[in-house]
Amino acid sequence: MNSLDLNSNTLLLNKKLSSLSEPDLVELKRIEGLDVTNFSEQDVREEIINQLLRILGYKKNQDYSVDREKHIRFLGKTNRYIDYNLTLWEKNFWIIEAKKPIKKANSNKSHFTYKELSQVVEYAIHPDINAALVVLCDGVEIEVFDREQNVEEPLLRVSIKNLSKEFDKLRNLLCPLHVWFFYKRRVI
Repeated sequence: MNSLDLNSNTLLLNKKLSSLSEPDLVELKRIEGLDVTNFSEQDVREEIINQLLRILGYKKNQDYSVDREKHIRFLGKTNRYIDYNLTLWEKNFWIIEAKKPIKKANSNKSHFTYKELSQVVEYAIHPDINAALVVLCDGVEIEVFDREQNVEEPLLRVSIKNLSKEFDKLRNLLCPLHVWFFYKRRVI
């Protein structure tokens, strides 16, 4: 049995999420308390997204890996770099783009605008990526879109201020186990 078969069988037998460790809960609380007013996009990456991906279970060069600044090209000349490309067994599954914090009052509409969403969707539809799930994070909000179903409203919106309380919602969509099942449903 190869590594892929073993990991697939493990996923099939373990659908339930385990509890977060105490250090992970402490880290989520720390992130909740950050004042992101003067954060740059790079600060959002370093202080928030990198930590969230680690807690979700993604590590570079592992079965559930993260590729940072993934290079893709359009029309042979236009170079683009995806902030985070998340893979399972070296296959692309979802992407996340970091943004500088956006100041916007809470509403029922997306925190992000067409400009931010169109950028991440452009990356997602690239033949080398083909990601259905796209995520935007600016240190204030995290929004997950299923680009094959709805690009008008996010599938999930989590406020960073409530991250520790709502993190399992993100885990239910984006941890390796659940994103794998999401893609299995996509095939069917």
